[in-house]
Order: sequence, then structure tokens, then C-alpha cells
Amino acid sequence: MVLTEHEHLAPRKASGRSSCKGGLLFLLVTLAGLPSMAQIGLKLTQFRPTGDLGYVVERRWTPEFQYIQDFEDVTRMRFSFLYLNLQPRLDTFPTTGLISDGNGFRVLPGWQTFSKINMFLITGGIDWAVVELFDYDLALYPGLDIIFGGVNMEYESFTPQLVSSGFSGGFKIGGLRLRFGAEYAFNDHFGANLEWSTATYYQEEGGRYTFNDLGLGVRYQF
Repeated sequence: MVLTEHEHLAPRKASGRSSCKGGLLFLLVTLAGLPSMAQIGLKLTQFRPTGDLGYVVERRWTPEFQYIQDFEDVTRMRFSFLYLNLQPRLDTFPTTGLISDGNGFRVLPGWQTFSKINMFLITGGIDWAVVELFDYDLALYPGLDIIFGGVNMEYESFTPQLVSSGFSGGFKIGGLRLRFGAEYAFNDHFGANLEWSTATYYQEEGGRYTFNDLGLGVRYQF
């Protein structure tokens, strides 16, 4: 996430709140242009960070709010929104800094603490029913989403003789999410699905991060 004395250590403010407002506005405008005969859905998702992100934050359960069409044909469109209040794995993370003087190079121990790590994600994509039975009442499908959103965080860093600073702000993110799922339609109105996804995203000024998620969802046609 951060965990280096060479990235994002100067006190500053960033555009986390404006990114969130812009993302929500985009989602509302997009949904307003979709057909009225559609699906709303709710999925209970376990967010599973991996790689560098998994080192910093714990797994987290969160609701994912969806606009999701049914499988009247081989493909369907979908959009979703989720908000994550992430918790760091440690109260204090160890860091190191490198200093050089007349005696050569020295490695200095330091620390970093996170008081807030919040993330919101807006996704939009498509599913493809590669296996369907009973006129699409049962479907197995892969899917692909485009992800955009933001991360807001607050942290403090300290390394003797090098840095003592804090940060409060946000960064924009964007990436892709690959999904595999199974869905069963109970009737013309209700359906349920089980999905596993893996995602990669790039954070503004922060590099590339990854996560997986597993979720059980329901949808309703109105």
C-alpha cells in the first residue's frame, strides 16, 4: 500500500472526496439510461486482498449493490458499487530507511501506522453464459468488469534522521476484474448466484495492486 520511506511521505491533501462524488454521479447517470425492465441485486462479498495490499489490510465482508440483467440471451450487462472500510493487519508496520555518511551506508529502522484506509469501487461489465440449461434458468458464466474508484487514507511515518510526517488524502484507481459464476433463476422475478473474482488495479502514484473476492448474491426483476 505504502510502506516505503520514498513514497507519499510529504503532508498533503488529495482529491478522494471529489473522486467519490464524481464516481457516484457517473453511476447514477449510467443507470438512468438503462432499460426500466431490469434487475437490482445485492451480493455479500468477501474482499480478499493479495500481494502488497494483502500484507497491509485484512479480509473484509461488505455488501455489493448491483444493477444486473438476467440471462435472456448469451450475454448480459451489469454494474455495481461497493464501499470498504479496511482494517490494517498490524497496529504498527516496521519500515526501513537508508542513510549515508562518512562511515558509509546505514539502515535505520522506522515505523508506519494507518488510522484510516477506505476504498470505494464502481464496476461495469458483461457476463457470458458458456453453459445454460432450462432456457437460461441455470447458467455458468465468466465475466469481465472495468473498475474505477478511489482510496482514502490517513497514516503517519517515522524514521530517525530521515522522516517524520503524516498523510491524509486520496488517490484514484482503475483496473479490471475477471469473474466466474453460477446463477439459478427461481422464477421470473428472483434469482441467486455464487461468484468468484480476481482483480488488478492501478493506484494513482501508487503502483499496481491485486485482490480476489467471493460472493453470494440475490437479484430481483421489477
